[in-house]
Amino acid sequence: MNDENKELVWVDEKLAIEYKKLNDDKSRKKMFNDYIETIRESSRNEFKANMDNLEEDVIIYKGLMLNVKQAFQLAKNEQLNASYEMWEKFEKEMPNIKEKTQKIIDVLYPLVQKLTEVNTLMSKVQIYNFEKMLETVDRFNQMSDDSKEMVKFLFNNYKEKNEDKL
Repeated sequence: MNDENKELVWVDEKLAIEYKKLNDDKSRKKMFNDYIETIRESSRNEFKANMDNLEEDVIIYKGLMLNVKQAFQLAKNEQLNASYEMWEKFEKEMPNIKEKTQKIIDVLYPLVQKLTEVNTLMSKVQIYNFEKMLETVDRFNQMSDDSKEMVKFLFNNYKEKNEDKL
């Protein structure tokens, strides 16, 4: 064999030592083919084991997803049942709530009527006259005592003259 037809192949050290001990090409070729077949079989077994593990992982994953789905379904059902129970309780209490609301309305309605009446009357009051009266009282309070006495005298005398005319 010449060097042009040779290829380097990585093999176990133990096989390389045994390979070098053989003298004829036929024995070496058989040993190399047996080694390749051993590697091929080992690779097949490893691939098969990996596929088996992958299938197991897929089964475990599907199982976990089924558990998640069931847990979600259970939680959803519990929440729906709780909301239905709350709604049914509310529907049972609804007539009672309507009755209490009507009682409040019955108490407040006369108050609203009275307040409306007071508001109507207050809108008829002429505030201008009150403001003028307050200004007059304020001026009166700012007067000296002598001036206050004179206003009192005039007011009392005017009042008595007008009463005589009536």
